[in-house]
Amino acid sequence: MLAHQFDQVIRDYRRLHTLVPLGTLRTKKDYARAVEMLDAILDEVGEDEKHPMAELADAKGGRLHFLVNRG
Repeated sequence: MLAHQFDQVIRDYRRLHTLVPLGTLRTKKDYARAVEMLDAILDEVGEDEKHPMAELADAKGGRLHFLVNRG
């Protein structure tokens, strides 16, 4: 990846991270925020697997499923 592309990825990630909890969920509040955001994304995406946010919903859902089921 070229340096300027990486810089753009960093900027985009930081912007997205302020809206969508993408990092480690350390508290119940973090978890609740992640669930709330996933619900909102799923409401938007619905059954449309080609929706631009479908992969984000899948990634967040998988991560939350893992956290809930790991005990």
